[in-house]
Amino acid sequence: MVKKRERNTDIDTKIERFAAGADTPTEPVLESKAVFKRTTFSLTENLNKKIDELVLIPRTFRTSRSEVVKAAVLSLAELTEEEIVEILKRYKDS
Repeated sequence: MVKKRERNTDIDTKIERFAAGADTPTEPVLESKAVFKRTTFSLTENLNKKIDELVLIPRTFRTSRSEVVKAAVLSLAELTEEEIVEILKRYKDS
């Protein structure tokens, strides 16, 4: 049979004091309404490595492979139709 340890009131007091001083959120955490769809596509080994390299470039924040792809797509979307076609032609089948 396992003996129950006696609680030390001094430790309990310290725990309570620590917990009482803990920061409480001033604003409720809002749940994201974004819905993500998992998509699979094929990449060459070279392009796959390039995405990994791009993920490591930011030094002041973390980013992911998905965020690199999103940034590329959104950047393309800001261009004119002619610019998009030129870029897509340049990298088609590469």
